[in-house]
Formats: sequence, structure tokens, C-alpha cells
Amino acid sequence: MRNRLALFVLFALSTPASAQIRIPAVLDDGMVLQRGDATTLFGRAQPRAAITVVPSWTKGQYTTTTDAAGEWRVQVAADVAGGPHSVHIFGDGERVVRDVWIGEVWLCSGQSNMEWQVKSFPNALPRYPGAAEEVAAANLPQVRVFDVSNRVSNHERRDVQGQWVTSSPATAGDFSATAFYFARMLHKELGVPVGVVTADWGGTPVESWMSARGLAKFPEFAGALETLAASVDPNLRWERQQASGSGWWEGADARGPRRVAAGWNGTGFDDSAWKTFQLPGSFSGELGGFDGLAYFRMEIELPASWAGKGATLELGPIDDRDDAWFDGTHVGSEHEDGRWGAPRRYKLAPELVKAGRRAIAVRVLDTAGPGGINGKPEQLRITSDDAALGSLPLAGTWRYHMGARMSEMPPIGQGAGAQFGAGTASVLWNGMVAPLRSLSFKGVLWYQGESNVGRAKQYETLFPAMIADWRAQFGN
Repeated sequence: MRNRLALFVLFALSTPASAQIRIPAVLDDGMVLQRGDATTLFGRAQPRAAITVVPSWTKGQYTTTTDAAGEWRVQVAADVAGGPHSVHIFGDGERVVRDVWIGEVWLCSGQSNMEWQVKSFPNALPRYPGAAEEVAAANLPQVRVFDVSNRVSNHERRDVQGQWVTSSPATAGDFSATAFYFARMLHKELGVPVGVVTADWGGTPVESWMSARGLAKFPEFAGALETLAASVDPNLRWERQQASGSGWWEGADARGPRRVAAGWNGTGFDDSAWKTFQLPGSFSGELGGFDGLAYFRMEIELPASWAGKGATLELGPIDDRDDAWFDGTHVGSEHEDGRWGAPRRYKLAPELVKAGRRAIAVRVLDTAGPGGINGKPEQLRITSDDAALGSLPLAGTWRYHMGARMSEMPPIGQGAGAQFGAGTASVLWNGMVAPLRSLSFKGVLWYQGESNVGRAKQYETLFPAMIADWRAQFGN
């Protein structure tokens, strides 16, 4: 966005404190407003109701009347940085927003590199002290973060889920690292309160973050947009997607010319023809650059003392999706988008934990990027529920089989009617950005485009179109 400040605030609706006055999540306690001479505040109430807004930082009050749909808005001056302030809203009842600050507000969006948290960098590096020291020094009461909860939607939502959080040693570790360091720098340089709104989702393509209007000149997305528009029941659509996804996974092992042999996930399977791979680790060798299904297995010896006691299979983060088996029994899976950085922990029922040789098997689907069973060696282990027994390490040499490529498989969920996921055109704009589009922002930070790397030529025009789309939508 241009440096020239334009102030617009769209406030969609969150759960009301009063039955008659409703305000959005981003207009709640602890918020930061972009400084300027005209900030628009929005909300809802009963149709044709009188509304009065009284900000504590001005001498006046602002009155309006809701329209036939119950929408109201007023423009207030917020040209002097500082706080804390409050906003009183009167109608048929009263709502008070407290701990309001005026300063600089930025929208921070993108994929995994924007999503990556401060606490994810534990070790010190040259010129960087490491997360522990950074978090300990994060007592910055005038730096606030609003993290938008991940949400896909087939239509533009009125509101997002989230809350304003003040920077402190207790909270900063969970902030987006890029957003936090940027906000901290601005606060230091400008000496004013700084708020950042983070809306990010790892592993998502840029078209997910664009509006239907912004994608209108790209015919390759017309079918996806028509499918979204045709859906009138989001709950039914989600149920169909889940059912379809289950069917896709059930048939995954039989796809492609390198289909895996039956029984591969059980104890005693002959994997002598399989190659070896050191885990944890990102895909390399023949798996380097591979997008598709990869199968990993190893066998361990469980001591007699473990028998009949529950345990947890810990695999660390897996890029992107996975299923896990213990002794041939399926014990857990992660099939959602954007979970590539989440450590996997799957419970083993006591009756599964038997003494002797037992197989651990993991099916990994890498949809884009490097892929792998990642993390640290100590994250790859099996831990007994009996603390005295400790853990058995799983890091080291595993056997693997390279299965079907993504190009050899149908899209996940194909064949069950209207489908969408985080990679579908426009769904993240609808669910995570559209509700914010008139919020007063100084500008936008966007980080990453890796999920479009396979369509780099298209991205040359798609990403500039996204920038133009957001500038038009935000009116800035």
C-alpha cells in the first residue's frame, strides 16, 4: 500500500455484550487504532436504532442511525498517538471498549514464513540472541498483536476470530516472528503504540488470499469460484469434503506405478528391498524435489516392562500430511492444510503396547516444497505413560519406499460434490481478510510465495494482481 495514509475500518460482528449493540473482534479491549483525522468505526444494532459513540480522546460525541439491516458507522478523529483510551457506545444498552491505543497499525499476511513464531528460533545465531532472550525482553505494553484464527469460507465473512494480545514475556513467544520484530522496530523508531494484525496460513497459494473480483481475469480459477458461489450450506459442504477426503486417503496406497505392497505397515514385513533414510530430515536424494507419497518404517524392541502400559508415539513436525501405524494398527493422522510445522503426537492404547519387536510406520504426503519428517532427534521417540520407563529413541535409520507422485493422483477430495480447502481460490480472503478490509492500516507486509513455485510463470501476473486487488478492496 502507498505511504499516504487512508483510514477505513470495517467492523464485522463478534458475540455481543449487549443484545442490541454488536461490535467486531478487532474493535475490542486492547486494540490499536491507526492514527489519522478520520477513522470509521462500524457495528450493528437493531434496525433504525439511534447510536451514539463517545471516544475518550475527543471532546465530542458522534451520533448516527442504523440502516434497515442494522448496520451503523461513524467517523471519529484519532490524530494524536497515545492511550489508554476508551470508547463508549450507546443505543438500546451500552458497550464500552477499554484499553484502546492510537498509533500505527499494519496487516501482516502470507504463508509459513509469516506464521513462524518467535519461540521457533530457540538457538542464538550471529547478531541474534535466540528466542529465550528475545521473549524475556518482550515487556512492551504498547505493542499489540491480533492473530486471525485460520478459517476457510465460501463467502465473505463479517468477522474474524481472535483477540488483541499485549507483548510480554508470557505472550511474545507465540507471536509471528516477522510481525513482532517489525512492530518492535516501529515502536522503537516512532515512539508510538504499534498494533499488528496477523492473518497467515503456511503452505497456501496466493490465489487463496485473493477476492473473486481480483481473480476474475484469470479463467483458470473460474471453475473453483463458480463452485464456491454455488454452495449455500457451508456446513454441508464441509461434511462432504471430510467424507471425500477419507475416501481419497483410503485408496492412496493403490495409486501410481510404485504402489506400496500390502502389509507394509505391519510387524515382520519384508522391507529389505526398501532404501534407507536418516530421520529426522527433509527429503533429499531421490526424494529431493519429490511431491507425493513416501512410506517410512522401522522396527523396535519393546521391553517387557512396557507391556500393557499406554504410550505416545512422537514424530516431530511432518511436511505436509501424514498417517501413522503401530504394529499394523492406525494410531493417528494429520490431513489438514498448513500443519507442516506442528509436532505429531499419537497416543498408543495400553492393549497395543506389547513386549517384543514392533513396527512403526508413517505415510507422508508432501504436496509442495521440501517435505520430510523434520524437527530435532529428541522429538522422534516413543514415550511410556509410566514416567519411570522414560522414552525409546526413534531417530536414526529408517526404511522408505517412494510411492505415487502428486501428478499421478486425483485432487484430494475429488468426487464428493462441492469441495474446498485452504488451497482453494478465494477462501482465505473470504474467511480471514475480507472482514478486515476497511480496518485502518498504514500498510501490509506479505511474506512468501513458495506454494506457487510450480506455477512460477503464472505467479508473475498473479501476485501483482493480488496487490492491486487488496489496494482496491482496502481503498488505499
